[in-house]
Amino acid sequence: MTPQNQRDDTLDVLNKLYAAEKRSLLPRLAEMGVFAQWALAHEMEQVRRMAADQALHEAWLLEAAEACGGALRPACADVTTANLHYLDLQTLLPRVVAGVEHLVQLYDRTMREANSLLPEAAETVARIYNRHQAHIEQLRGLCTRMQHTVA
Repeated sequence: MTPQNQRDDTLDVLNKLYAAEKRSLLPRLAEMGVFAQWALAHEMEQVRRMAADQALHEAWLLEAAEACGGALRPACADVTTANLHYLDLQTLLPRVVAGVEHLVQLYDRTMREANSLLPEAAETVARIYNRHQAHIEQLRGLCTRMQHTVA
């Protein structure tokens, strides 16, 4: 594989991951005005921190693309989530979990299949994958705690 092909393949992967990050529901929760009962305020704060972390992922992907000598294509949020404003955290959390699970699977598949990534991008992809794995464990724990808190 030529260096140019490796660069192009790496940028394609980074663009695919960037678009998936932009479509994720988690970072959009802040703008949605999500409602959380007072008893769930701590859980809502954890979700907000995870959303801020995920916003960093987009910046890291952009930096990786620039380090590889390229740029990311514009991507937009999932328009099918436009009707989810002002819902409560308990209603949205299963969708958030499913979205982060999708990201974990996408990053896992990317790391297994894209062994020709440039080192600058490979490190970023692995770092984001590890953070998504940590987030999914936290989110699953939140779901369990919320079931017991509200029940």
